[in-house]
Amino acid sequence: MHGYEVRRVAAQRATKDYRCPDCGNLVPSGEAHVVVWPTGEEELRRHWHTHCWRLEVRRSRPSSS
Repeated sequence: MHGYEVRRVAAQRATKDYRCPDCGNLVPSGEAHVVVWPTGEEELRRHWHTHCWRLEVRRSRPSSS
């Protein structure tokens, strides 16, 4: 998504539990996911379920109607 940095985290590198900002559920250690932050604001990093981030990207796209 424009204006955001997105990094994939492989399951073997996911060593801590996080709370997904979209669904509010746990992103457990050992689960592949993405880390997202506004460009230039790394201190605002958040760990998202990959599926939740994909939904957020879709919701943020302008409709074609």
